[in-house]
Amino acid sequence: MLNIYKFDEKKEYLKPIEYDKDANLIEVDATGTGVILCSRKALESIKRPFERLFDENGIQKLGLDLAFSAKAREEGFKIYSHMKYICKHQKTFDLSLLDIRNY
Repeated sequence: MLNIYKFDEKKEYLKPIEYDKDANLIEVDATGTGVILCSRKALESIKRPFERLFDENGIQKLGLDLAFSAKAREEGFKIYSHMKYICKHQKTFDLSLLDIRNY
């Protein structure tokens, strides 16, 4: 599942989004920020660009990524995702636990 989002008619996120499989760069409403190409102007104009947003009861509404996207949109910036450069989380594990006899 890709960490990219488009809004539905109610301004709620749709996931997963529909996109042309041959697309390169597509405009989205929000995206993850694991690998990000960002305008310096965006970072300078957004107060506290990376913070979680909470409701009046202290319940988290948006995590770091989606909150950044929301703030960027509020400042008038467009958000894109490149469909040919898919990123994944890297994991660290202890190689001594790997049983190499099976390789």
